Amino acid sequence: MTTPRHYVVEHLDVELEAWSKLEYLTIATETRPQSSSNSSNNPNHKPTFHLTSLPRELFENLPEELKGHENLDATMEEVNRLDGLKAEEVCLLDPRAEKDMCPEDGEVFKWFVFGGILGW
Repeated sequence: MTTPRHYVVEHLDVELEAWSKLEYLTIATETRPQSSSNSSNNPNHKPTFHLTSLPRELFENLPEELKGHENLDATMEEVNRLDGLKAEEVCLLDPRAEKDMCPEDGEVFKWFVFGGILGW
Protein backbone atom coordinates (compact mmCIF):
# COMPACT_ATOMS: atom_id res chain seq x y z
CA MET A 1 0.00 0.00 0.00
CA THR A 2 1.39 3.40 -0.95
CA THR A 3 1.57 6.25 1.52
CA PRO A 4 -1.09 8.84 0.70
CA ARG A 5 0.00 12.31 -0.32
CA HIS A 6 -1.29 15.23 1.72
CA TYR A 7 -2.29 18.60 0.31
CA VAL A 8 -2.32 21.65 2.56
CA VAL A 9 -3.73 25.12 2.00
CA GLU A 10 -2.82 27.69 4.58
CA HIS A 11 -5.90 29.92 4.60
CA LEU A 12 -5.01 33.15 6.39
CA ASP A 13 -7.92 35.32 5.24
CA VAL A 14 -10.77 35.96 7.68
CA GLU A 15 -13.30 35.52 4.88
CA LEU A 16 -14.10 32.60 2.63
CA GLU A 17 -15.18 33.62 -0.85
CA ALA A 18 -17.62 31.43 -2.77
CA TRP A 19 -14.95 30.51 -5.33
CA SER A 20 -12.57 29.43 -2.54
CA LYS A 21 -15.23 27.21 -1.01
CA LEU A 22 -15.84 25.60 -4.40
CA GLU A 23 -12.11 25.09 -4.96
CA TYR A 24 -11.64 23.57 -1.51
CA LEU A 25 -14.52 21.16 -2.05
CA THR A 26 -13.07 20.15 -5.41
CA ILE A 27 -9.58 19.65 -3.98
CA ALA A 28 -10.94 17.59 -1.08
CA THR A 29 -12.84 15.36 -3.50
CA GLU A 30 -10.07 14.98 -6.07
CA THR A 31 -7.31 14.29 -3.54
CA ARG A 32 -9.18 11.52 -1.78
CA PRO A 33 -7.05 8.37 -2.04
CA GLN A 34 -8.35 5.89 -4.62
CA SER A 35 -8.58 3.13 -2.05
CA SER A 36 -10.91 5.21 0.10
CA SER A 37 -13.76 5.63 -2.37
CA ASN A 38 -16.02 4.43 0.39
CA SER A 39 -14.00 6.01 3.18
CA SER A 40 -17.06 7.07 5.17
CA ASN A 41 -17.35 3.40 6.16
CA ASN A 42 -13.63 3.07 6.88
CA PRO A 43 -12.79 3.95 10.50
CA ASN A 44 -9.08 4.23 9.59
CA HIS A 45 -9.60 6.88 6.91
CA LYS A 46 -7.74 10.12 7.60
CA PRO A 47 -8.21 13.22 5.46
CA THR A 48 -5.51 14.05 2.92
CA PHE A 49 -6.61 17.64 2.31
CA HIS A 50 -5.92 20.10 5.11
CA LEU A 51 -7.01 23.71 5.57
CA THR A 52 -4.72 25.23 8.18
CA SER A 53 -4.32 28.52 10.03
CA LEU A 54 -8.01 29.31 9.81
CA PRO A 55 -8.93 32.40 11.82
CA ARG A 56 -11.17 31.47 14.78
CA GLU A 57 -14.27 33.23 13.41
CA LEU A 58 -14.00 31.46 10.06
CA PHE A 59 -13.25 28.11 11.72
CA GLU A 60 -16.32 28.42 13.94
CA ASN A 61 -18.51 29.42 10.98
CA LEU A 62 -17.10 27.14 8.31
CA PRO A 63 -19.79 26.14 5.78
CA GLU A 64 -21.37 22.75 6.46
CA GLU A 65 -20.24 21.39 3.07
CA LEU A 66 -16.63 21.85 4.15
CA LYS A 67 -17.12 20.72 7.76
CA GLY A 68 -18.79 17.54 6.64
CA HIS A 69 -16.43 16.54 3.83
CA GLU A 70 -14.82 13.21 4.69
CA ASN A 71 -11.47 14.14 3.13
CA LEU A 72 -11.07 17.62 4.60
CA ASP A 73 -9.36 18.47 7.86
CA ALA A 74 -9.97 22.11 8.83
CA THR A 75 -7.97 23.54 11.71
CA MET A 76 -6.81 26.76 13.32
CA GLU A 77 -3.39 25.13 13.84
CA GLU A 78 -0.40 26.14 11.75
CA VAL A 79 0.72 23.75 9.03
CA ASN A 80 3.88 22.73 10.87
CA ARG A 81 1.73 21.28 13.67
CA LEU A 82 -0.10 18.77 11.48
CA ASP A 83 0.12 15.20 12.71
CA GLY A 84 2.64 13.17 10.74
CA LEU A 85 4.23 16.10 8.91
CA LYS A 86 8.02 16.02 8.63
CA ALA A 87 9.86 19.00 7.15
CA GLU A 88 11.95 16.81 4.84
CA GLU A 89 8.75 15.42 3.27
CA VAL A 90 7.28 18.86 2.44
CA CYS A 91 7.19 20.45 -0.98
CA LEU A 92 6.43 24.13 -0.50
CA LEU A 93 4.71 25.29 -3.67
CA ASP A 94 6.08 28.74 -4.27
CA PRO A 95 5.74 30.65 -7.56
CA ARG A 96 9.19 32.14 -6.90
CA ALA A 97 10.86 28.74 -6.53
CA GLU A 98 14.12 28.22 -8.36
CA LYS A 99 13.00 24.81 -9.64
CA ASP A 100 9.72 23.79 -11.27
CA MET A 101 7.84 20.78 -9.98
CA CYS A 102 8.22 17.54 -11.88
CA PRO A 103 6.39 14.19 -11.76
CA GLU A 104 9.22 12.64 -9.73
CA ASP A 105 8.44 15.03 -6.87
CA GLY A 106 5.42 12.85 -6.14
CA GLU A 107 7.81 10.07 -5.14
CA VAL A 108 10.01 12.31 -2.99
CA PHE A 109 7.46 14.39 -1.11
CA LYS A 110 4.41 13.34 0.93
CA TRP A 111 3.12 16.83 1.75
CA PHE A 112 2.40 19.58 -0.79
CA VAL A 113 1.82 22.97 0.83
CA PHE A 114 0.15 25.97 -0.82
CA GLY A 115 -0.03 29.32 0.92
CA GLY A 116 1.77 31.90 2.98
CA ILE A 117 3.98 29.69 5.07
CA LEU A 118 6.39 31.48 7.38
CA GLY A 119 9.46 29.86 8.80
CA TRP A 120 9.86 27.07 6.21
